[in-house]
Amino acid sequence: MLLFKILTFILIYLSKELINAVNVNAVTYSYRDSPQEINKLADMFNHYAKENNLDITLQLTVFTSVNSEIGNSAVNYNTIVESFLNKKSSKYDLYFYDSAYSAKFGNHFINLFEYLPNEYINMYNSDIISNTCVYNNHLIGLPIILSYDVLYANKAFLAKYNKNIPKTWDELLSTAKYILEEEKKLNNAELLAYNGLFPYDKTGSSSIYEFIYSFRESVYDGFPEFTSQAAHDALVKLKQIKDEIASDEIFSSDSNFSVSNIFMGKCLFAKFYNIAGIDQNYYLAPLPGKREGISSSAITGDYLGISKYISEDHKNAAIEVLKFLISKETQKGLLMENKNNYPTISSLLDDEEVCSQIDCKLLRNIQPVFMPITKDFDSFESVLRDSTYNYLYYNEPVDQSLQKIANYMRRESSGSIDDSDLKSSHDSFIDFDINDDDYEMEKASDECKAETQKSVACLRKIESELNSKTEYFADLNFENVCMPSNNGTTVEQCKTTVKQAYDTVCNVFDDDVCKDFIADNNVVNLINSSKCEKSEYDVSLLGKIAAVKSAYLMGCKKRKSGELCPLGQYATTTAIDFAFNNFKTIEKLANQRYERNNNNEFEAALDFGNDVLTVAEALEDLNKVLEDSCNDNTCNSNIIALDKMILAAKAAYEKNQKVDLTKQFPVIFEFYNNYLDNFRNQKCQKVGFSIEENSGSSTLKKITYTFVSMMIASILLLL
Repeated sequence: MLLFKILTFILIYLSKELINAVNVNAVTYSYRDSPQEINKLADMFNHYAKENNLDITLQLTVFTSVNSEIGNSAVNYNTIVESFLNKKSSKYDLYFYDSAYSAKFGNHFINLFEYLPNEYINMYNSDIISNTCVYNNHLIGLPIILSYDVLYANKAFLAKYNKNIPKTWDELLSTAKYILEEEKKLNNAELLAYNGLFPYDKTGSSSIYEFIYSFRESVYDGFPEFTSQAAHDALVKLKQIKDEIASDEIFSSDSNFSVSNIFMGKCLFAKFYNIAGIDQNYYLAPLPGKREGISSSAITGDYLGISKYISEDHKNAAIEVLKFLISKETQKGLLMENKNNYPTISSLLDDEEVCSQIDCKLLRNIQPVFMPITKDFDSFESVLRDSTYNYLYYNEPVDQSLQKIANYMRRESSGSIDDSDLKSSHDSFIDFDINDDDYEMEKASDECKAETQKSVACLRKIESELNSKTEYFADLNFENVCMPSNNGTTVEQCKTTVKQAYDTVCNVFDDDVCKDFIADNNVVNLINSSKCEKSEYDVSLLGKIAAVKSAYLMGCKKRKSGELCPLGQYATTTAIDFAFNNFKTIEKLANQRYERNNNNEFEAALDFGNDVLTVAEALEDLNKVLEDSCNDNTCNSNIIALDKMILAAKAAYEKNQKVDLTKQFPVIFEFYNNYLDNFRNQKCQKVGFSIEENSGSSTLKKITYTFVSMMIASILLLL
């Protein structure tokens, strides 16, 4: 019996090899736990392959929030895809992806211009091809399913008040104000006049881009420059709409809020994707524009690219799958069945059978806009969203917000943004964007906000002052001058630039608004008050305040002579020498990831401190720095102040988490307290550390480096 099974297996295996059967593996992501629509694509192809004697089987792997650890996040899916591609993995042949990440994935996909017959490419919508499918002159993928945004206009209320579907934003505003006032007279307080979908996620960024596009002068114009009058007018109008007929809460609500209120008929007007099943009470129309005839609709969807790291047999088989999915017949079927897709092939809107099932007139009037292909889309959309929301929700000057976005785009187009820059959304030399966390600040408890009011006022003053110097910081050209990997860059150039920026930043703390913030024990008192412990937003707000105060203590507070304390001098001189000489090691350390959340923040910080030991040999110069800091009363008091903050945070953490960190890390905290006693009692001859590797000095060295790393990290918050 066993021999029979073995022979059967061999025969099956050989038969597959002889007929060149190929399994094509595709991977995608779905927000739904049961993605029937996506799985149906695989079933459709496999049925087609069987009928046409193609020895190809499409196997689809779908990541969802249930069957994987990536959660309900497309960003995490993109990270997984990037990991496979960077490893040149051949596990998957086909990748579904968002076209916004074309720059991230494009170099890993084959050039379809070299594989697809022209008739397949030429029938596709040329705007879609040129704006979303081509990267570095290569056709890297094609869309399979696209969605689009529309205006939902409530049929009942428009009929009740004899109003038309608005075609301009001014019409929408006036109509909504009138109906809202009339309904209030009837005690209807539940009607939502307009929700434009501006939450704190990628959807919000898309809505911003879409709204600005609706303010171009002509249907033939491209996207307006961010510093243009059109962009200015767009954001001013957007804020007017929010303030007069909506609210911060309504505008910043998530997609679930929008869907539920549209479904229940509570919206007068709303912007959302065209979704079947929720539109019975609404007219669907193109979004309004600055003037009649101008509109905008953000187009998003699932694109398909083929890995360049697979064999030619698999590439050819994957091409057969792609040809089937992008064929006019398949696309027509998807359009008629789903009814709410945006057509990938324009000629389908001239098909009578198609137009008998879908609203072709609406689709012909849609004016599509596509998010730009940028080197790092996550950074771009974060800058776009956060800068706009600083104006929309927090009253930052509109032109200042737009200038931030323009600066970012200018730097990317000039090539001065490299991969390390893009990991954070910096749009000027110093990104001291306190307002980046304004949403979390607003979510903090009333008690915490009241307690931290004066400190937050200082943070906002710092933000305002530094943003007013955006051009100054841009002109310093820090990214090029202080990037050791750039040819021609010198240490002395970097030191001069850093000192100029350093002085500018530190001078901001001299403002009267920051008087209470820089006062002794301010943060310690905030921590000990226990008024910022109710939620993660309270802790986040308190952490922001503590981080900036640490930066001030370690980097800006000066000796009585007016000179920087030794550690500040070190950060602007010797530390730069160290950075240039150990650039690759620092880069490796900076790219480490530490699992931080509200439950293990303190342990993560200790973990980071221990990892600083990887560059320990280069820190021997700190012996003199630490001794000089200890001997100077003012500078020593700065270290003691930071020590008090650390111990207060430790005590609060232990109380909140019901743990004893001293028991969990006895050696660490024993040496920490012994070592800090040298500063507390000004036993300055003992603050230096030995590089000998006996057990005692090695542990002492570890906690010394840990504490020093805390101080240096505080200074680097400024830079």
